[in-house]
Amino acid sequence: MDKQQTTNIYYPGIDLFKFILAIIIVSIHVQLYRIIGNWYLIIQDYAVPSFFVFSSYLLFSKLRNNLNNKWQILWSFEKRINILYLFWIIALSPFILTMWHKEYLELPLFMAIADFIKQYFLGFQFGASWFFGALIVGTPIVFLLTRLIPDKGVWIIPIIIYLYIHAYPHGSLVQCYTHYIRTPLLSFPNALWWITLGYLLSGEAMHKFTRSLKIHKAGLLLIGSFLCGYFYPKYNYICCIPASIAILSIAQNIKFNKSAEIYRRLRTYSTHFFCLHFTLIFIVKYFFHDQILLVFLLTLLICWLISECIIWLMSKPYFNWLKFSK
Repeated sequence: MDKQQTTNIYYPGIDLFKFILAIIIVSIHVQLYRIIGNWYLIIQDYAVPSFFVFSSYLLFSKLRNNLNNKWQILWSFEKRINILYLFWIIALSPFILTMWHKEYLELPLFMAIADFIKQYFLGFQFGASWFFGALIVGTPIVFLLTRLIPDKGVWIIPIIIYLYIHAYPHGSLVQCYTHYIRTPLLSFPNALWWITLGYLLSGEAMHKFTRSLKIHKAGLLLIGSFLCGYFYPKYNYICCIPASIAILSIAQNIKFNKSAEIYRRLRTYSTHFFCLHFTLIFIVKYFFHDQILLVFLLTLLICWLISECIIWLMSKPYFNWLKFSK
């Protein structure tokens, strides 16, 4: 979903982890934990936060090293995410209008447009797409916070919002947001902290820390985070923080053949899998119902086949527009 190029440093490990995380997200929506155990619930909670952290880390790394073009870089990022989101809204529109948002066809035109805008930025258009709206809204907010507040204090507001949402799910503000929009767990208020964490990790001191961590140390941090979440599942939302830091550190430090095209292909797969999987799960489930493992494997296979077709078509005349799918 992002070009892994920041100050001429390419992290193929981020592309690899994005692909792994996309597979985990597919497993979340087929409820794979039901056949492999509740322990998997702890791991799957790392997926979406890590996507936010990766995207934010890469963007703010670039922003920190471009003193004169910050607004232009932010605008390019927002434009790219919006184009990607709109591409998949158009591509999946028959399913959106029949599965997720039938009201678009039932409401008066003005109300349908207003509802579309609300869902675009604060809700979702198709399964799991709340990520795009949260990234589109949350990133400029964090950027503005970084312009107004020193790094030492920029994290305070986002972490307070994050902790409040998770610690007080029945709090008045959470209930109000849920009533008028949707649960803030699946909207930009929850994403603000993860975007801010990506910003903090892009700073010189934290960047040196994550790069200096040996893989075995980052692995121990990840295992420790998992054990903390396993024995205290109520507080896994806190354990996800060191887990996300550990995942970024591992992605930064694993040594790969940086010229290999496979990692960039995995990046494309991760985007296609993320956008396609929820729709495909519905279709596959229609034939195989509660056969969870089969639904999971078939969904991955079909996602891969469609992604390969899109990649192949992109190089053909008249199909260059498919580049906006990744």
